[in-house]
Amino acid sequence: MDAWGYPLSLFTTNRWVTGETWRHAGDAITLLRHFEIDHAFPFWPTNRWITAMLRLQRPFIEGMLHHRDAVVTAWRAMYPEGDVFEDRRLDIIGTLPVSVEHLATRLAASIGSVERHGAFDRIGPTEAHASP
Repeated sequence: MDAWGYPLSLFTTNRWVTGETWRHAGDAITLLRHFEIDHAFPFWPTNRWITAMLRLQRPFIEGMLHHRDAVVTAWRAMYPEGDVFEDRRLDIIGTLPVSVEHLATRLAASIGSVERHGAFDRIGPTEAHASP
């Protein structure tokens, strides 16, 4: 994050960097889809912001998790003698610059395109409310 609180990039790390329990991309993505901080402590607006930011960036986070797993698999093949998750040569696995403003502009343009082409008019009431 920058000095004004805007996110600059997303990144993935090896397990040893943060000491967390390693979860493969599929498992982490399942958890990500249900992620929500909705309690007031320590600061409700910050908790809601974190939840919203993860939802906004979710497709990119999912891609980064798959990339992370691919790099770990390749690293394990290159260095089979050690524990890939404890290998200090592998710390930051991937980074992706992000711009909330750029993403918001693209989303607004996409919504405008759908509205201009009348895609919503072609969806009947049943389809419009059907669950995925």
